[in-house]
Amino acid sequence: MTERPRPIPKVRPEQRRSIRREGCDREPPEALRLGVRQFNAGQYWECHETLEELWVAESTDVRYLYQGILLIGVGMLHLHRHNHHGATTKLASGLDLLRPFEPSCMRIDVAALRSQAARVLDILEDGLESLEAALAHTPPHCTFTEPGESDKTVR
Repeated sequence: MTERPRPIPKVRPEQRRSIRREGCDREPPEALRLGVRQFNAGQYWECHETLEELWVAESTDVRYLYQGILLIGVGMLHLHRHNHHGATTKLASGLDLLRPFEPSCMRIDVAALRSQAARVLDILEDGLESLEAALAHTPPHCTFTEPGESDKTVR
């Protein structure tokens, strides 16, 4: 049996405009680091599960950072399943949710992640025939910037 991502409740446009960066200065929890490792390894289902637990438990707006990364991962999962509609809608939703967290939040280089995911989405804009080109493109990669270092990748 194939596992399918559960639907994620939508954030209304008026909510997106009021997302606060509260919590962005915190150290990333270990579960976020694990989710990023899973994301970078292409383990999008596992990333979804890990980040969903964080997202549901978080009371501040940083939960939308988790949800945005999760949605980009779900979009990539749909891409790998050749689901053009699912890939484009989830990637677009993730990009939208991550916008308020640029350039970085919880040491995640949000600007780079958004840029990379946007390139995949741009390729998909050419329609169904673009699936193979999008799959051949370098997937988005999530990086942490540590104190005194720039753009260190968590492995």
